[in-house]
Amino acid sequence: MDRNQKNRLICLALVDKGLSLKAAGDYEDVLNYYHLALEFVPKECTLKFNGRYEVNGERQIKSEIWNLIMNVHQDKSDLNGVQKAYQNAISFNPNNQTVENNYKLTLDRITPVGPTGTYPPQ
Repeated sequence: MDRNQKNRLICLALVDKGLSLKAAGDYEDVLNYYHLALEFVPKECTLKFNGRYEVNGERQIKSEIWNLIMNVHQDKSDLNGVQKAYQNAISFNPNNQTVENNYKLTLDRITPVGPTGTYPPQ
């Protein structure tokens, strides 16, 4: 097994672990797994996300992982985290419609925003 294949398996395992922890609401650990997964994204491969859709290539895969990170920050009511994750996601794939749609839905959901960058305002 070459390095690219090993990284693919590690990346998938980390994303899967993050997805399972997210269901339990363990957001900090989820973010740790997703950020670690970003370090193992292979240069060339196809990954299947959530068992529903395939993503090809390093930049597209990183964009999808940043989208997952953005979703966690949304669940945490962390607007600053949402915005940072969005910027990272579109930097890897400016044409990622899933990221654009999720970001717009998030902004619609979380206004107005309080001074702490969270919603509802505190």
